[in-house]
Amino acid sequence: MSNTPLLSVTMPIYNTNPTYLRQAIDSILSQTFTDFEFLILNDSPQNTELDKIVAGYTDPRIRYFKNNKSLGIADGHNFLLDQACGKYIALMDHDDISTPDRFQKQVDFMEFHPQVGICGTACRRFGKLFKNGPVSNPIEDAEIRSLLFFRCPILHPSTIIRRSVLTENHIRWDNRFISVNDRKLYFDCAPYTQLHNLPDILYLYRISSGMTSKTQQDKIRAEQQKLRTIFLNRLGVQLTPDQTDILNNYVLKGRCRIQSEQTLIKAEQILSLLVLTNKKTHFAPDSAFQSDCARYLVKRCKNALFYGHINTWPVLSQTKLPVKIPFWMQCQRLFSR
Repeated sequence: MSNTPLLSVTMPIYNTNPTYLRQAIDSILSQTFTDFEFLILNDSPQNTELDKIVAGYTDPRIRYFKNNKSLGIADGHNFLLDQACGKYIALMDHDDISTPDRFQKQVDFMEFHPQVGICGTACRRFGKLFKNGPVSNPIEDAEIRSLLFFRCPILHPSTIIRRSVLTENHIRWDNRFISVNDRKLYFDCAPYTQLHNLPDILYLYRISSGMTSKTQQDKIRAEQQKLRTIFLNRLGVQLTPDQTDILNNYVLKGRCRIQSEQTLIKAEQILSLLVLTNKKTHFAPDSAFQSDCARYLVKRCKNALFYGHINTWPVLSQTKLPVKIPFWMQCQRLFSR
C-alpha cells in the first residue's frame, strides 16, 4: 500500500452481531484491490466485545476509532469522512459482505470516468426467506437523477464516492435523518457530479428484523415526507396542504388504497405539475422524469381499479403524461361513458 492510499473504506459499527462483523471485516480484507485504508468507528461505546473483535485483526490497513458517546448514523459517516485520506471513499455496512472484486471494479470505473462522483452496484439480498435474491438499480445518470424524488436509486453501502465532490462543495451526511440521509446526500451532490450504478452484483445486503427500516417505520415515513418537502422547495414546487397529503399518502405511498376518483385525478394533476416544474428547473432529464411520473400514474390507476373499482380510463386517456397502458387496462374503454 502506498503512503497515501487511493481508497478509504469507512464502516461505522453499532452493537453489531459478532459473527456478522467478522464476515464484513473479512470481506474487506480479502479484496483483490489492496491500496486502501480501512476506517472502523465503534459508535456503541459501551460494547467492548466489538473492541476485542477488531483488535483481533493485525492488518495494518485498519484504523480503529471509538466514540465516547454515540454520534448516530449521519455524524458517524461524517466523522470517518474527516479521517479519510483516500481519493475515493467506499462505504460498507457492518453486517453485510462485499464481493472480493468490488473495489477493483469500482476504482477502475471511477478512474476512467472522472465525470462520475458517486457509483453504486447491484446487490444480492440474503438472510431472510422469501426476500433473498438479486436487486438492480438504474445504471445511467439520467435514470438515477430522475428517480431521486421517488425512491433511493443507489444502494448506499455499495457506493464509492469521489471525496473531492464532498469536500470541495461542503457536502456532508445530514444528521436530521436516520434513514434517508443517503438520498439527501445524492440530491446534494447531483448539481456537481454524475451518478452511476455498476450492473455487477458486488455487494451482499443482509435482511434482518433489526434493520432500521423494520424497527422505525413511522419515523422513516415522517423523514421521507420531510425530505420530499426539501426536494419540492428546491424544485420550486408549491403544493397546497391537500395536494401534499395526496402526494405523501397516495402518489408516493406504495401500500395505499385509492377509493375515490377525485383522489386519482388529483394524483395525476400533481404528477403533471412535477413534470412541468422539472422542465423549468432541469434537475432531471425531461424525458426520463416524464417516463417515471407516467409509470407512477399507471401504478396508481391499477391501485384505484383494484381497490376502488374505479374506471381509470378517463384519467389515462386524457393525461399528457407518456403513459404505457397495459392491454387489460385499455379494456376499460368499453365501460366508459
